[in-house]
Amino acid sequence: MSPARDTFREAGPDEVRRRVRDGYTEVAHGRGSLLAPDPDTQARAFGYDPETLASAPRTANPGLGCGDPAGRTQLRPGDVVLDLGCGAGLDVFIASRAVGPTGRVIGVDMTAALLDRARATAKDEGYENVDFRLGMMEALPVDDSSVDLVVSNCAINLSPEKARVFAEAARVLRPGGRIQISDLIVERELPVEVRASVEAYVGCVGGAITRELYIELVREAGFGDVEVTTAFSLGDVVGHDDPRVQEVLANAGVSYSDAEISEALDGIKALSVSARVPGERSRLDAPAAGAGADPGRQSYVDLLSYVMSNAIAGEIMAVENYSDMVILFDDVDAKLEALDQAHQEGRHIRQLASLGKRLGSDVKLAVIEPEWKAIRATFREAVARGDVAGCLVIQGLMTESMAIVLYRTLFGDYGNETDDLTAKVTGAILADELVHLDSAITELTELRAEDPLVVDDALTWAHPRVMPELFSLLSTSCESLCDELSLDCASLDPTVLGADLDVLRARAATQYVTTLDAVGFPPEISGPLISELASLDQDDPNTRVDCGPAGRC
Repeated sequence: MSPARDTFREAGPDEVRRRVRDGYTEVAHGRGSLLAPDPDTQARAFGYDPETLASAPRTANPGLGCGDPAGRTQLRPGDVVLDLGCGAGLDVFIASRAVGPTGRVIGVDMTAALLDRARATAKDEGYENVDFRLGMMEALPVDDSSVDLVVSNCAINLSPEKARVFAEAARVLRPGGRIQISDLIVERELPVEVRASVEAYVGCVGGAITRELYIELVREAGFGDVEVTTAFSLGDVVGHDDPRVQEVLANAGVSYSDAEISEALDGIKALSVSARVPGERSRLDAPAAGAGADPGRQSYVDLLSYVMSNAIAGEIMAVENYSDMVILFDDVDAKLEALDQAHQEGRHIRQLASLGKRLGSDVKLAVIEPEWKAIRATFREAVARGDVAGCLVIQGLMTESMAIVLYRTLFGDYGNETDDLTAKVTGAILADELVHLDSAITELTELRAEDPLVVDDALTWAHPRVMPELFSLLSTSCESLCDELSLDCASLDPTVLGADLDVLRARAATQYVTTLDAVGFPPEISGPLISELASLDQDDPNTRVDCGPAGRC
């Protein structure tokens, strides 16, 4: 019996690309063995954050990736991102929200049918900062030094000329630009028959190389600061009896025992690869603390300690508030939603505490500030009154408005500088808080439709009790917290985060005004309350409170 031929290695690069293109064209048309039966479940299993996935268009997710490259890096407004092998555009759409209207995300793919699907999604969903281009990863239709970040999700393995892909990525990146890649590698050579299977190659497995070779190719392209982490083994998420695995083997004309299949799947690893081309970094490095630390960076860490401790206290209060609200709901779904929100706020506490530790910043996992305690007391009063609307106003509108502005600042959403790690963590938290705000707006809008007087009374009752306390929290005069953190409040310089306190207060007030308008509170109710927030210098456009179209200030 003659040995099996390795038909893919015998084929030239153009033939490999043709077969890959044909396979993914089938996916675009809803056919073929690569099409995941449940794309969302598979994407979550492969590392996508559930909230991020939920915010992306469903039509963009055929379940083909092996990670979440756009979600594993920090993006800022105005960045230009390039997705290699973008497919139906899932990672493009995820990144587009982060870079905002001043940024741009380019998706390149050689399968026209998938690009047609991505462009249709962009048009239907109103994405205006995305650009899908037909082309090859080995010869990108992108200008030199024009991109801040290159991402790719289980696509470079499909290239028969991987060295050219990395060289092209280096070419299009600006000095200091980065790559963030999710891909598959193998710990040992796959059987020739499996590697030669069309489904094996199109599904990234047949083209997989070893970890050592992968890193070598990245470095040879001129990248430094190469970091590689193993996300999971394919065997962790795909069983030996998976129909797609069985189809690959049947197509290859081979048969293996369940144990042999499982061993092979365990030897296929999903990696996260990040690296940087030489040049000035586009963001601050994570600031070092401790003896000999730069005074400016130490000031940065000190202020982060203060701000994050404030944020943690707010999250602790949110856990308690959402938990208290459960008893106020008769509907089981509403109870479960409140518990889920409490769970998410608890996750934020852990994320902020871990962030502080990694930055060398001391944070307090306790409510120290009297302002938070006063707000919590007001919320408990609303619970005792059975005032669902009051609870939603306090936690869902007022507190969330302030939290969103703080997290936007830490994320760098206003164009201010922040370090990569802080921006990545707070960006994920911000996404949750925006969902919580939208939920509160929806619930209060529905309550107002049933009984506007009750909801309007809840606002006028809660506003003077909560908003002054929230605004006071933005001041660095809270000696109780500074004492706990062993900080000199007078030395805390808010400008190291690129945001003056008066500007933050103005942004919080404007966010609050926008939120009240979204619920539909009439001007005669909200106007007098908003006027109380307009004591800032209205001559300064940076600190002017936006009173809305009615000019209620």
